[in-house]
Amino acid sequence: MAERIYCSELAREASAPMHGSAVHVDIWLLLEYPRPWKPKALIDNDLPGSVVEQLSALPATLAGQGIKLRVQFIKQASSADQEQPRGFIADGRGGAVRLVEGTFPNYAAFAEISTADILAGTLPNARVCEDELLLVCTNGQRDLCCARFGLPLFENLAFTFGHRVWQTTHVGGHRYAPNLVCLPSGIVYGQVEADTGEEIVSRHDSGEVVLENLRGRSGLTPAGQAAEYFVRLELENRTGPISLKESAVQNGIVRFMWQNGKSHGIVDVRSTELGMVLASCGAEPKLEHSYELDEFKIHEEGAKK
Repeated sequence: MAERIYCSELAREASAPMHGSAVHVDIWLLLEYPRPWKPKALIDNDLPGSVVEQLSALPATLAGQGIKLRVQFIKQASSADQEQPRGFIADGRGGAVRLVEGTFPNYAAFAEISTADILAGTLPNARVCEDELLLVCTNGQRDLCCARFGLPLFENLAFTFGHRVWQTTHVGGHRYAPNLVCLPSGIVYGQVEADTGEEIVSRHDSGEVVLENLRGRSGLTPAGQAAEYFVRLELENRTGPISLKESAVQNGIVRFMWQNGKSHGIVDVRSTELGMVLASCGAEPKLEHSYELDEFKIHEEGAKK
């Protein structure tokens, strides 16, 4: 029997760059649904047809308003005993982040979620959450890597961080498994091994963006995610938010104006071809792209670059 090839192991062996690889999301809608997840969990499940139809319609409706919504199923150890499923809205638009939790009377009530509710952060029995959620992709029927490597990470993190930790459906980027999504900050980390996950989360909770595992901040475009990575790298990852504003696109180069505290400047990132890679277990190789730093300038008292 031929030895099984895992896409995430190939990516680690190739030291595949991760920056700029997170899915671009403005608002995350997380719904507790603990039954076994199929490859296309949101449309292939045992929920009422009205729920499936609504969950499929919501992203398309908001896309017409220029808002990227992503719907995820989530679960944890207590989910099987939960009579009233929980839900969360994580909104990172405009640089401000907010996380709201709600409780639904039953699964059928998912069909009543409206775009107005999502934009307003309104859920049944809503309350604002102070603790950031930690989502680990474990959707093994979508890609084997997510179960093989994601489940041990979930179990280790759940032991330490308890109710904050959830399993979730496909978040994109199987080849970077195990994947960890932090909400509402929107930071997505890849290749988070089970034995290093606690340290990475502790560093993240302290305000650090862990660059060696960073895929990107989901509220930014892939180019913007790469730009933030390079700015933090050049500034030796100073704490505090980095403001980015896209100012020009030319010949595959995207320019951003950036600001971090008293420092500001420009960063140019260039899209480059990585070549044909195995992006998912069992799939045919496909052409992938990444971003390289093209130019970086800083303007700060007493500093020249």
